[in-house]
Amino acid sequence: MKKKALNELNDYIREQTTQEILKEILVILSQMNETIKRIEKALNDHTDFVKGGF
Repeated sequence: MKKKALNELNDYIREQTTQEILKEILVILSQMNETIKRIEKALNDHTDFVKGGF
């Protein structure tokens, strides 16, 4: 009985930890996506400037 309860608790903790890690990964991916969008915009603006400036 005690061993089963401990195993269930370990499973619960493992699941919660996995969910927290996945949430952190999602935040990081979202930040990376925003950074990529800013880089794309900067490159497009630079390309437009080069085309128009020369």
